[in-house]
Amino acid sequence: MKVSAFRWGTGLSVAALLLSGASLATQADATPRTLYTSQRVSPAGTSDARVHDLNDRGDVVGQSASGPWVSVRGRRGALLPTKDAAGTVFDVAQSAIRVGPDGSIAAGAAFVSGPDPTISAYRTGALLRWATASATPVGLIKPATPPPLRRGTWISVAGIDRSGTIAANRDYAGYVKAGTRVSPAGVETRLDAYDSPNGYLFADIAATGRVVGRGSLHLPGDEPSTRAFTVDGQTVAPLTTPGDPSPTPVAIAPQGRRIVGTSADLGATLWTDRSASRLSGAPQGFTPVGVNDQGDVVGTVDASGQVRAVLVRAGRAEHLTRVIGLRGADSVCGVGGINDRGQIAVDICRASGERYSALLTPRSGWHRR
Repeated sequence: MKVSAFRWGTGLSVAALLLSGASLATQADATPRTLYTSQRVSPAGTSDARVHDLNDRGDVVGQSASGPWVSVRGRRGALLPTKDAAGTVFDVAQSAIRVGPDGSIAAGAAFVSGPDPTISAYRTGALLRWATASATPVGLIKPATPPPLRRGTWISVAGIDRSGTIAANRDYAGYVKAGTRVSPAGVETRLDAYDSPNGYLFADIAATGRVVGRGSLHLPGDEPSTRAFTVDGQTVAPLTTPGDPSPTPVAIAPQGRRIVGTSADLGATLWTDRSASRLSGAPQGFTPVGVNDQGDVVGTVDASGQVRAVLVRAGRAEHLTRVIGLRGADSVCGVGGINDRGQIAVDICRASGERYSALLTPRSGWHRR
């Protein structure tokens, strides 16, 4: 699972980025063979596709210049409806799109309730759900009792668990108010937290319902402080690394045992059952995006402004452009996550300027361990 709209940076220097490109090239060049097949999943006729998430079934969601889209089990994608039965049009252009284990989809959005759509004060936050049945996307579903979102309030979705509960964050005029979980019936459970300048509180939610996040947290018996944490039900537990009480978690695997992120001492960090270790094989400057239950991690390296998508697996970095056999100036320029089947959702940038999304599937037997 992954969180593509997360707003925490790694603060890498230009020198580190240049070094990361050299380190990555050294590791990737040793693997010339094609290890994955690639299937285009962004909808026909769309441009500037950007993948956001995928699940273990192979459902992929993303955004394009034409709007949000879904690909069901690797089939060519279709645009998601953004208008409800009453004719209200919702704007999801700035939101992360997330897909749950059963194919349900959620995003934060806004609709214009006033007469002048150019006045931002009239834009009111909304939490949207879509559902998929078999291979056919179906209509827009809002919670039965939508959470009361004030005018000007945005809600950003971090993920969906297998019960249909959505992990999200409230954002009002640029200030995060609290992480919140919203049940399929629209009942909201907010985390006791304070305004945080560090970005969204919730980063991701596992299929099991375990939430991981970071922000200005008020733990019982402590003063409010910026901490990384997990939430199981009503239990909030700090997530730390040696020498760094506030690492930055980014994504959690479906079963909730593995978490990936960054920390001051370790760089790219993998937590297994809350035990932290440096992510073995990660190139310098690696930014994690997603992790599966086997501990495979996908992410990016930005070298001199060129983004390269990378798989870190069994202590080795694989350049995704190479593992699908792309040549010339075409490259895998973005990544949305990796599932437990080893499938990876990516964006491919072509020399022509075209950008589309694809589902990468391991060739028979390669991904088994």
